[in-house]
Amino acid sequence: MLVNGNILNDRYTLQKKLGDNPLRQTWLAKDNQLKNLVILKLLVFGTPMQWRDLTLFEREATILKHISHPRIPEFIEYFTFEADCSYFVLVQSYIPGHSLQNLLDRGRRFTALDLESLATQILEILIYLHQLNPPVLHRDIKPSNIIWGEDNSIYLIDFGAVQIETPKTGSSFTVVGTYGYTPIEQFGGKAVPNSDLYALGCTLIHLLTGISPAELPQRSGKIYFRNLTDLDFQFIRWIEWLSEPIAEKRPASAAIALASLKTKNFQDREISKYLPKNIARSIANVLLVKPNQIIFANQFGLKSNKPPKKSNITLDRTGEVANITIPPLGMFFKLKDASEFIALAIVSSWLGPLFLFFLATNPLFSSVLSCGLIFYIYQLLTTINLYLGTKYLSIVYKILGVNYTLLKIPKNRITQLNFIVDRPRKRSLIEIDCGDKQHILNILGRCSIREKAWITLILSDWSNSPIVQENL
Repeated sequence: MLVNGNILNDRYTLQKKLGDNPLRQTWLAKDNQLKNLVILKLLVFGTPMQWRDLTLFEREATILKHISHPRIPEFIEYFTFEADCSYFVLVQSYIPGHSLQNLLDRGRRFTALDLESLATQILEILIYLHQLNPPVLHRDIKPSNIIWGEDNSIYLIDFGAVQIETPKTGSSFTVVGTYGYTPIEQFGGKAVPNSDLYALGCTLIHLLTGISPAELPQRSGKIYFRNLTDLDFQFIRWIEWLSEPIAEKRPASAAIALASLKTKNFQDREISKYLPKNIARSIANVLLVKPNQIIFANQFGLKSNKPPKKSNITLDRTGEVANITIPPLGMFFKLKDASEFIALAIVSSWLGPLFLFFLATNPLFSSVLSCGLIFYIYQLLTTINLYLGTKYLSIVYKILGVNYTLLKIPKNRITQLNFIVDRPRKRSLIEIDCGDKQHILNILGRCSIREKAWITLILSDWSNSPIVQENL
């Protein structure tokens, strides 16, 4: 049994055992030859050990020996020795710092700048690994395998699950990875370069929320975490892109993911995977809505940059901020000329006194009519504004110069928009789905179906959320 002070290979003095796995030990040791600290990874060869463990251990040593990157531990040597049992030993450089898991356990919370810097550095490492021939896949990216160095650089460690080639069809394979960070294709032995991107996305989610991704709820197979953060909405969408459960929906490579992060070009992600970056960006500038929104717009004959024809609704857009103004209801009839006005005055002079006498003798009817009249006057004078800000959707009533905020919804909590149509009754509803809560915009009763559909289109474009249409 190894203890502090043991000297291995006449060179390395054990100083501290890191972790308590008896079969796969990690030690901090002093290199008596170079006079510095090193990390010793030991695999105990015994009955409980499987040959799979030895294969992975030797593969890690081989990979580290043939790669060189400033933010990957440096290979020093690999040897075996006999003590109470047989040991295989991998020696690598020591990186002063703390693992992200250790920082999480201490209660550390990470800012948007921290996460962006961390993601950038890990992607740079993955670009290097994935461009090797053959590509090297880490397959176990998680907080405990990332070191925040004392020099404030980010290091990727523990290549014990590394893969350098895809298993052939019909051949056996080794399932590795950590639940919560491992994509489904990796469990099937078909890890690809963007499998590492999924693990990075899940790691960022853990750092962002402080909760392991395995413990977070899922919606349609995707990890749902928007409601736990006020991080920039576009950055959240980028992390969601990385953590897509289906490999084909993730960035095709670490290089694409990094370019998107640096340029803040998070739109039209599916297009960018199949077309050169400059063409994809041109298409993104031409299209104001995603394919889901284009189909929806075509169904109602809408354009996202202007309201439907004959509509009094106005749109004022400045960058990411917009204001939709729904004017007062106005009179339910319009007088075309003076003769119609004279006819109305004559009828009112005859029927007015009779109507007032009827109201005076029927209190119940009078009360109901009064309520209806108040409601009508309210609709007659009230302007409805939908303010689409950088962080919130605010619905504001404006009557006689006074503003009243009816509803305020955080932008980053909107997951989808449901447009419910009852065509036989010529009615429709807009439902804003915020995951754990839904908001129905009943206040848009004065709008037509096409006007509500157009408002839904604008909300979808602003919140970057899909539209789901339901016909009754």
